[in-house]
Amino acid sequence: MTLAGTVVAIALFLSALSSGAWSGPLARPTYYAPPGCPPGVMQQVGQAVDRKDCNFLGGIFFSLGASWSVGGNTFALNEFLKGLSECPGMRLEIRKPKDYNYKGDWHVYTFLSEDQFYFRVTINTNTSRIVPDAIQIPKLIGPPLKLAK
Repeated sequence: MTLAGTVVAIALFLSALSSGAWSGPLARPTYYAPPGCPPGVMQQVGQAVDRKDCNFLGGIFFSLGASWSVGGNTFALNEFLKGLSECPGMRLEIRKPKDYNYKGDWHVYTFLSEDQFYFRVTINTNTSRIVPDAIQIPKLIGPPLKLAK
């Protein structure tokens, strides 16, 4: 690493420390809601994320987001995506990379946003449990979210 690269790395590390950055393992799927999100919407997102046919395989939380891996078949994936897409204020990003670098059948990354939920779902199309041609991609932006002021 060059001197400039080292200085940048140290600056980023110190910035993370000063901003109160923290992280750790997850015991279950976790997500962050926009401030003022109604409890009913929180419950709807929770039901979409914590499905019995989706096997939580572990993950991490960090200061403004979370990341976790899931095991499940194509049907479970489609229902997971559909459930999320129906939530108000939901923004979904779906990826199907040739090189999948996570464990499980799909991976979820989510972070805190001021006015919406954000979920990026990366699908492992190389697993025998997911049939790529049967994946159903829903509308990627859910209905508007009305936040309490």
